[in-house]
Amino acid sequence: MKKYAIIVAGGSGTRMQSALSKQFIEVAGK
Repeated sequence: MKKYAIIVAGGSGTRMQSALSKQFIEVAGK
């Protein structure tokens, strides 16, 4: 059985100290 997750994240990644918007940051290498 496969499991999926939808991560709703928009906006800038300033709190994550990233130059990328949050929707473009890799999660678990994907």
